[in-house]
Amino acid sequence: MYYATQVKELMHHLYLVARGHLQRLIPKEIRMLQRILAIEDPTQRFSALSESFAPAEESIDKDREDLHT
Repeated sequence: MYYATQVKELMHHLYLVARGHLQRLIPKEIRMLQRILAIEDPTQRFSALSESFAPAEESIDKDREDLHT
């Protein structure tokens, strides 16, 4: 039984790592649009869309959620 739990945990870890690598292959513009389209509130969606097209420096911090183009 203990062996089965270890296998499940290992498979879950591998799945999360693979999913993360695949997400990085998607162009940032597509990820940005997916995130904006997922916003339910129309005013927040418009705000996020206008912020995305506002000129700004490219962030080096990879943990940030917001992107711009």
